Amino acid sequence: MRKASIIAVAVAKGEKLFERETANGTALYFCLEDGYQRIQKRLYKLTDEPSDKLFFSIMADSIGCGLEQEIEKFKSVREDLRLVVIYTLQMVRSDTESTYGSDYAELLPLKALAQQLGISIVLVHHLRKAADKDPFNMVSDSTGLNGCVDGLLVLMKAKRSIGIFLGTVVMCVVAMIFARKKDEKNEKAD
Repeated sequence: MRKASIIAVAVAKGEKLFERETANGTALYFCLEDGYQRIQKRLYKLTDEPSDKLFFSIMADSIGCGLEQEIEKFKSVREDLRLVVIYTLQMVRSDTESTYGSDYAELLPLKALAQQLGISIVLVHHLRKAADKDPFNMVSDSTGLNGCVDGLLVLMKAKRSIGIFLGTVVMCVVAMIFARKKDEKNEKAD
C-alpha cells in the first residue's frame, strides 16, 4: 500500500510527486488487501495532515461486474476526482484466463473509463517470483497488461541479510492508465 498511497496523497494534497506538479483533486484508493486500521496507521506514517480529498475503500466489485459503475458514481459525487488507485489488480479481476488477448481485453473497460471521466487509474499488480534481467518480463500474467496500459513502473528493492547483498526482492508493478486531454482545435489526443 505504501508506494501507491504516496501518489494518492500527493494528488489529494496538491503536492509535488517525483519533483513534478500534480493535478490537485480527489483521490480514491481501493485498498483491497487491508483493513481501515492498517490503512490509517500507514497513512499517518506518510503525512501528519491527511487531506479531505483522499478516500479509501476496502471493498470493490470486479471489472465488468460493477467496478466501473462504482467509480462513475463516486465521480458524480466528487466531480474533482483525478485519481483512482486499485491495490491490487488481482482483487478486481473477473477473468482467470491469462492470455495476451484476455488480459488486454479485461483492462480495456478501465482504459475507456479513464478517458471518459478524465481521470488517471493506477493499478498495483504483483510480479513473478522468478528473476529476469528485464523487469517488465517479471509482470505476472501475460504481456497483455503491459500492452494495454499507458505506463508501467516496476518497484523492486535489494534484499539484504546481515549486510550482505542477496539479490532482489520482488515488490510490485504499478500500471498506469492516463486520461488523454484532447486538443480542442484538432480534436487530437495529447
